[in-house]
Amino acid sequence: MSDTGWVRGGSVANNSAVGGTNTWGNPNLAIDGDIVTYSATNLIPVTEYTQYLQVTNFGFSISVGSTIDKISVRAFLDRFGNTGARDGYIKLVKGGTAGGTNVATATAWSNGYKEWSGDSYGLWGNTLSATDINSSSFGVAISGHANNTGTNVGFKVYDVQITVYYTPETPPTVGTKYPLPPFKIT
Repeated sequence: MSDTGWVRGGSVANNSAVGGTNTWGNPNLAIDGDIVTYSATNLIPVTEYTQYLQVTNFGFSISVGSTIDKISVRAFLDRFGNTGARDGYIKLVKGGTAGGTNVATATAWSNGYKEWSGDSYGLWGNTLSATDINSSSFGVAISGHANNTGTNVGFKVYDVQITVYYTPETPPTVGTKYPLPPFKIT
C-alpha cells in the first residue's frame, strides 16, 4: 500500500448544504498551517449548526486504475464561549458534494487547539476512484454543533489535511495477457 502523505487543501468555502446559517469567517485561514490563525464562526445560539467549512483542491495525482484503500483526515479544532462545542457533521466531499458517512463524534471541542483525526473510517461510506481523489472538487467538510445550554459558543478550525492510502495498479506482464507481436526477420 502507498500513501500521499499529509496534504493541505488549496481551496476553502462556506457551504450551506448542512442547513446551518452560521458562516465561517476568513475560511482560507483553515489551510495555511499557521497555528495562530484560524477560521472561526461568530458565537452561535445553542442547538444550531455552523455551515460546512468545505476544504477541497488537494492536488492529488494518484495513477488512474489504483485502488483507494483508506482516507485519513486531520484538523485542529478549538472553541470559544460556552463548552457546548461539538462536531456537527464531518464528511468527505466527492464531486463538490459532502456525502457518505458522518464521522462526527460526541466529544466536546476543547478550549485550546486539539487534533481531530479521522483515521479509522475507511472510505467514509463512499465509493472512491483515483479520478474522484484527483479532482479539485474532492475534500472534506466540517460543521460545528452548539449543543449545550447556557451561553453561545464559537468554533475554530485550522490546518485541515488529508492522506490517501492506495494500492497502485499493477501493470500487465508482457507475454501473458498482452503478448509481444510476432517479429519479422528480414
